[in-house]
Amino acid sequence: MLSLTEAALEISDGNVSQDILTRILEVGKEMIQEPVVLINDVKTILPKLKENYKLLVITKGDLLDQERKLELSGLLPYFDGVEIMSDKKTEDYHRLFDRLQINPSEFMMVGNSIRSDIQPVMALGARGVHIPYEITWAHEKVDDFDKNNPLFSEIQKMEELYKLLN
Repeated sequence: MLSLTEAALEISDGNVSQDILTRILEVGKEMIQEPVVLINDVKTILPKLKENYKLLVITKGDLLDQERKLELSGLLPYFDGVEIMSDKKTEDYHRLFDRLQINPSEFMMVGNSIRSDIQPVMALGARGVHIPYEITWAHEKVDDFDKNNPLFSEIQKMEELYKLLN
């Protein structure tokens, strides 16, 4: 809601109508009430992974919204930590790895965005596993990514992740 309000103010040079601000609040409230939809197999795979690996949620976005979604997902018990970052670029992961004392060669990032999940960690020497999702933001798409990089894997469903690790 804050980002929409800021954009409306910027676009209108500070002259946003009460009707527009009211609609922004309505849209924000609707978004907050949307149910959390999990990727297939995630609830069966995470317990198996938790047995042998330290699991982290690394995401970006609004802190309160991300925390709310994680709580509603019911997946929080499977994770050893939650990192909500303002951005997910190589330098952000570098700071995170330093702070958590993570050796990139022992790290694997699993995500649906090549741009913000996969490329940055691979630049640091970590493995990246891409799970394509039917909806991807336009700004997350990349054209020049080398899928032949030995640090890269692509899977279609979470069940394949467990197989990839074993």
